[in-house]
Amino acid sequence: MKNPSDLSKDQLASLVAQVQCILWLDLGGEGAPLKNAEWWNPDKNWDPETIQSIAEQLAKVGLRPAGKGEKEDGKPGFDATAERERLLLLARGNVTEGTDALDDLVHEAASRMASEINNAGTDAQLGFLLEHLGKEGVRDIEAALAGGR
Repeated sequence: MKNPSDLSKDQLASLVAQVQCILWLDLGGEGAPLKNAEWWNPDKNWDPETIQSIAEQLAKVGLRPAGKGEKEDGKPGFDATAERERLLLLARGNVTEGTDALDDLVHEAASRMASEINNAGTDAQLGFLLEHLGKEGVRDIEAALAGGR
């Protein structure tokens, strides 16, 4: 699941406009200035479909958390906890701690993730660094931005 801060200004503006339309844009009905015309209705009634529509818009931009049995992208996945337990049992019988093969896989996966973050731009890089380094990493980030690294 993305953080709202991961979205670009344009993505956020579009999302807010969509939510605004869901909440207050009405088509015809009682109180409408023209029959079958769209109009902004500050008194529009909301129902469970309203919430569902907003949730769908949030999901479209990656702000929906993964459900049970789903990957972070919202698509059916597998239970990572159960799979980890299965693989730990397999590892206990076949490999020693810190095996080079697993070390290499970790490095490859981390490298792919770093590449994706770097390709996503400065906002994604800063979000990642702040999330993983926290307050202690702010000085390093400032130094890197100032060209000192």
